[in-house]
Amino acid sequence: MNSITLTKKQLNSLKRLDTGNAKNTECEMYLLNNSNWKCTNNTLLLKKLYLNKGEVMANKLFTVSLLNDKKKHINMDELVIPNNLVVVNNEIIGFTVPLISDAKNLKTILDDFKIENSLKIYYLHKIGKILKKINSLHQKNIINLTIGDLHEDNILVTKDHDIKVVDLDSAYLGTNYPSSAFYLRNSEIEKFKKYKVNSFGVVYPNKNTDLLCYNSMILNTISRNRIDKLNICDYFSYVNYLETLGFGPDIIKSFRRIYTNGENLNPTDYLDQIPEERMGEALYKVYELKKQKGRIK
Repeated sequence: MNSITLTKKQLNSLKRLDTGNAKNTECEMYLLNNSNWKCTNNTLLLKKLYLNKGEVMANKLFTVSLLNDKKKHINMDELVIPNNLVVVNNEIIGFTVPLISDAKNLKTILDDFKIENSLKIYYLHKIGKILKKINSLHQKNIINLTIGDLHEDNILVTKDHDIKVVDLDSAYLGTNYPSSAFYLRNSEIEKFKKYKVNSFGVVYPNKNTDLLCYNSMILNTISRNRIDKLNICDYFSYVNYLETLGFGPDIIKSFRRIYTNGENLNPTDYLDQIPEERMGEALYKVYELKKQKGRIK
């Protein structure tokens, strides 16, 4: 893996990237116009880590190094893989990723009432296709890759409506230490053997956890609520409600499978079973209101 060496003065001169409302608790992002010191011809983003020592840093270095070694075999433009280590005063402070110009954070799109549901479903469909490709990498023994921390803030939408998955230094490769994941913090998942949890409460990512995150993204978009935070009974009650609204059997089955001992399902091919004309009724606040009035048992 290549490295870029900066002086402290060069580092301090970099422009910080405004990430808006995107959650970012582990780093700062800077624009790195490398033509200034001739390390590459492209503009990159520097991910400057707050914690760049010890086990956490070693784990990230292992992850990004292996992803780079396997990059040609992975051959997925949808994955934004870190490409250079950045060194200041003989100390690695982070790494660079390609700059995705004019991209929008998926969460801002999914949260925007003005954007049509059909476009949101289109983007969600593309995420499911990415997970299918990653599963194919497993089956071909190319790499044991799990995104792990799969959520809306770690996905960018380009001006050409392509999907890019970022923050892959937190990916799980089967032997590195798992990172904490946004959608894997519900204690309910510890009740099922397919979700392996260590003594510190950190879930070991696998195909099932990525699909749990994906189903959660879809449900939270439909409901405009944190459905992933519900207890099992309330979760099933809401999913049953969606069924009464005309959501198709395959996508309902995928939602229900999260809290069973069976393998999770990828609902990407069943997103057309979401009745867009009933999306207003699928809002969680509407569901709660009907429940309070006794219209839902």
